[in-house]
Amino acid sequence: MKRPWLLVPLFVLALSAAAVAKGATFVSDSYIGPGVGHFQYYGRWEHVRRYRDGRLFGTSSRTASLGAAVTLSFVGTVVQLYGVRGPGGGHAIITLDGQRYRDLDFYAPTKTVRAVVFTSPDLPPGRHRLTLAALGDARVPGHRSSYVNISGAVYK
Repeated sequence: MKRPWLLVPLFVLALSAAAVAKGATFVSDSYIGPGVGHFQYYGRWEHVRRYRDGRLFGTSSRTASLGAAVTLSFVGTVVQLYGVRGPGGGHAIITLDGQRYRDLDFYAPTKTVRAVVFTSPDLPPGRHRLTLAALGDARVPGHRSSYVNISGAVYK
């Protein structure tokens, strides 16, 4: 179930008025299922709802389990993944259409919501599959834990 851009909370509009005008689709991490425009989770994930701290859609899904993964299938030419970074942040592998990109780091000294954790390069028009897999480690000194925390995506 996709939200029309008019129903998206105002803080999301800061993403880009141009992106909205060009038909961007906003997807909450709570849109769960196997179809296009939905997240599909594998392994142990915690889903939190109704947060009022500014996170995208007021929700997020997090894991610290090695190998826990999430996929998003979408039709478009670019995608941005949003998440929450903080002192408990860990690392994740990200692939797009089977190609691995640099590992994602969810660590920040203080909590940061609505963080853009991944932006794809320009893609050929069509259906694509974004996959994130948690590494379940705290590889950087100062990390308190190894959480990977996503809150949604925007694609067009």
